[in-house]
Amino acid sequence: MNRSSERIKRSAQPRALVIHEHSDKMIALLLCGIIAGACAAPQFSDFGTRMNIAMSHMSAAMSKLSSDLSRRLPHVQEGVEGTEYKVTVPLPNYEAKDIVVQAREGLLIIEAQNKNNHYSYNNVLPDIVNLPGNWIFENGVLKITFPLREWYRRQ
Repeated sequence: MNRSSERIKRSAQPRALVIHEHSDKMIALLLCGIIAGACAAPQFSDFGTRMNIAMSHMSAAMSKLSSDLSRRLPHVQEGVEGTEYKVTVPLPNYEAKDIVVQAREGLLIIEAQNKNNHYSYNNVLPDIVNLPGNWIFENGVLKITFPLREWYRRQ
């Protein structure tokens, strides 16, 4: 019985060493892979600076675009004047025949279109507005008027 237990011990020891050697190699290989991956990754030592410069350029471009658009789009003025709610829209380069104005409860839609230009405006009408309204187009300016509701005028 002594001999068989010695054989088991002898055959078990090399296996344990073999497993141990392989696990050391696997760990070493894994560490080498992690280090190689970290070295291969892009290095951004000045990432914050680059990001700030890129954001600054983008902000300047957006400001320019915004100012260009505001110069090209008509500035709509609207509000209560006396007993009416007035909407004024400059529409140069259009004629009265190019313009369609629609008003529904709570909604104003303006469409202007000719062969060179197209303009569209949708906006919420306040509850104080009574339908129907009137519009006139003179000297390149669209003027829309709505009467105010009775309950609002009494206030």
